[in-house]
Amino acid sequence: MLVLLLGIESYSQSITVSTNTYTVPQLVNTVLINSPCVSAINVTSRTGTNFGSVNGIGFFQNTNPNFPMQSGVILSTGNVANAAGPNFTQLNEGNNAWPGDPNLESTLTQAGIAMSSVNATILEFDFTPISPTFSFDFLFASEEYGNFQCQFSDAFAFLLTNTTTGVTTNLAVVPSTNLPISVVTIRDFLYNSSCPSANVQYFGSYNGGSAAASSAVNFNGQTKLMNTSATLVPNNVYHIKLVIADRSDSSSDSAIFISSDTFNIGQDVLGPDVTTASTAAPCFGDTFAINSNLNPANYTFNWTKNGVAVASETGASLNITESGTYGITYTNIISGCQPVSDFINIAYQPRIVAGTPNNLYRCDNGAASYTYDLSANTSIIKNGLDPATQVSYHVSAVEA
Repeated sequence: MLVLLLGIESYSQSITVSTNTYTVPQLVNTVLINSPCVSAINVTSRTGTNFGSVNGIGFFQNTNPNFPMQSGVILSTGNVANAAGPNFTQLNEGNNAWPGDPNLESTLTQAGIAMSSVNATILEFDFTPISPTFSFDFLFASEEYGNFQCQFSDAFAFLLTNTTTGVTTNLAVVPSTNLPISVVTIRDFLYNSSCPSANVQYFGSYNGGSAAASSAVNFNGQTKLMNTSATLVPNNVYHIKLVIADRSDSSSDSAIFISSDTFNIGQDVLGPDVTTASTAAPCFGDTFAINSNLNPANYTFNWTKNGVAVASETGASLNITESGTYGITYTNIISGCQPVSDFINIAYQPRIVAGTPNNLYRCDNGAASYTYDLSANTSIIKNGLDPATQVSYHVSAVEA
């Protein structure tokens, strides 16, 4: 009985997928963006149901701690209803009448990758940001992990277009590269030793073998939760196209999962948190400016620190000198839209308290000058500090 109950528990923690809880426009504005003052327009989609095949667009919810999203939107090259775990079946869905996407193929060609696509699922819309910040959280999952991760695979793109300039950028790339994300560009050789790992730091989990029964999704593998971002021009109209497609045939489906409430099209004006791991983290004693980038002629502002109002701070930016959770509530005085709050965590680098160096002495033998090795004190200065702390020596603070 105990074994049976454990099995039931493991199977119960899969995602649930619905294709009728929300309409497609609601998936964008209610699930992804979820802002009272910023919304998308001209929402369109295309998937298998437009060609007599299965539905590749849906809403998912999750309680499995091994899957890093609680809810969101799924775009699949197959039937989203079969995306729920455990990972016991192979997903090879979609008919031949369901076409690919030429924009996706062109994007891959520009990256030096040839692809003939089929079974493309597309979600696209227009929006006008009120601030420069744009980002969202996602992960990529595929049946090709383990099986076909050594050759070019299914592909997807996040095509962001500034309609003012006409410039389009693919945001679905491996961080710090221009490589489109796929099982080929993010993989772990442990699950297919025929080829080496690639950008393995972004690989999330393999859901085959002993992990299949407890997998939240019915895909062989998935990346880690990833974030894509861009800097926008406020008040310019942007168009985004989210597209995923199978390579060559309908075998081995793939999917994009996009996390609820993370689709920031300018409403989260403060941007991402600043951690000590970031090069943007301020040093002890420095003044750090938090900027909303909103026009004071159109908005009123109120700031908080750790939940307490910051007195007399009513501008579009706030200067701080210590770590904390800072919040802004901004109200559009022109549109009459209800107030919106946004928060950011700022972590300062810890203060460096150096050890007291020893005085250095040389015998006075009447020489015109003497050489001192200041680095003799380095170990004393760094005593108790992070070993990575760098010490340099200068004849004056100005030179330093």
